[in-house]
Amino acid sequence: MKLLYVALRHDYGDPSRGHSFEHETFVPALRSFATEFIYFEIDTLLRVHGFGRMQSLLWDIVQRQQPDVLFCVLFENQLDRAVLRRISTESATVTLNWFCDDHWRFEAFSRHWAPSFNWVATTSREAFHAYQMLPGVHPILTQWATNIGASPRIDADEAHDVVFIGQWRPIRERYVRYLRAHGIDVAAYGHGWPAGRLRGNEMMEVLGSSRIGLNFSEASSTSYRFRRPKPQLKARPFELGASGTAIVSEDDPDIRGFYEPDKEIVIFKTRRSLYRAVRELLDDEEKRSRIATAGHQRTLLEHTYTQRFARIFSTMGVRHALTTKLTT
Repeated sequence: MKLLYVALRHDYGDPSRGHSFEHETFVPALRSFATEFIYFEIDTLLRVHGFGRMQSLLWDIVQRQQPDVLFCVLFENQLDRAVLRRISTESATVTLNWFCDDHWRFEAFSRHWAPSFNWVATTSREAFHAYQMLPGVHPILTQWATNIGASPRIDADEAHDVVFIGQWRPIRERYVRYLRAHGIDVAAYGHGWPAGRLRGNEMMEVLGSSRIGLNFSEASSTSYRFRRPKPQLKARPFELGASGTAIVSEDDPDIRGFYEPDKEIVIFKTRRSLYRAVRELLDDEEKRSRIATAGHQRTLLEHTYTQRFARIFSTMGVRHALTTKLTT
């Protein structure tokens, strides 16, 4: 399969922030499907060529290279809908966009872009049903996962009792401060935290040498300051599972369909219940190890991007490159 990948190389399009999440997680898995992988770096090309020229370059690449699939991950309005519609309707290339934040971006963003693609992938069940109501839109319900190529390193001599890796937000800091105030040593990494962001495989190395990994379920949204966001399942619990640490996650209705509470994951709803869950696991190494092992096994069996993408491509009818990819 010849695959054209259209997305940001850098985090939020800013080279000073390092590589984007999608670059570090999607690209290795997608390359494994492709006989030829073409990387169309939206942020880099936009800086070099400007908006109009970049659209022409995209159309020219499709005409010249004739990829089987265009796999896009939109960030903002860096692309031209008319050009994407033209690729979707006037070329042999099958187009798909993975929409990242439909839990809060569907109405303002995703629904306007969806008709420009042959297929759309979403991790939001609510958005999936909404897409089905849009004329000509073909949605696929999927979920975040883990890049198995970047994991795991399970270390018996844990460097941290508890670790959180993710962007700083006020509500997350309140949870971390609460644990620290009650005697729990929590290491926090990510954009906005004093320790900063981990690069590349550093994240999996830190997780793999930690006893407990935290996941918070609140979505980021422009209205964050004025109301508590909806829960949103993201990639972190799957990355925690792949690393071999014990997953302790804020409650989210979706996560219960991927891990079994109290067997493969521990769920909390409040700061107090978080403290109780963490304290119990730190005091009971046998239970902590049992939950970590079960979560790790479930992740490797069911929650890798290779498995997610195999099902997406199969649904799209792109089958010729998948015979060895769909393992479960």
